[in-house]
Amino acid sequence: MKGLNIGLIYNKTPTEGDFDKTLYDDDETIEAIIRALESSGNLVTEIPYSGSIIDDISKRSSQLEFAINLSMAQEMGRLRQGFVPAVLEYNQIPFLGSDSLTLSISQDKFLTNELLDQSLINIPEYQRFRSKDERLALDFPLIVKRSRESTSRGISEASYVQNE
Repeated sequence: MKGLNIGLIYNKTPTEGDFDKTLYDDDETIEAIIRALESSGNLVTEIPYSGSIIDDISKRSSQLEFAINLSMAQEMGRLRQGFVPAVLEYNQIPFLGSDSLTLSISQDKFLTNELLDQSLINIPEYQRFRSKDERLALDFPLIVKRSRESTSRGISEASYVQNE
């Protein structure tokens, strides 16, 4: 069976400076993914995320049969998860994961909660703080999470709070 030409898009770990390691995939992880895909007969084209990602994907669109996107467009704010999928959609390249709209909405936890609540889907209680003077209206224990972060990024033991 012939393998696919798969584009692997990821945020390359910076070699210097102060940065949040949770936003990058380490070289070991990327190499393991490539080895696994190639062991199944696929050809992997690495596409490290950069400011030229639109051109990087577009110029490869005729060769890529599929893409795996691990990247985030960090400069895009709440659209950072959905930006690369939008570029893949525009170039008609099938990819693993949710579409750009779903990712962009779900990146904003309060927008997601509002949509779920309006759809009558039960969700845990939550509170959005608009100022540091706002009083807590929920009971402890709580998990404190950034409003615009995905999966478990930004969650640590310090996120679990039992009192003020």
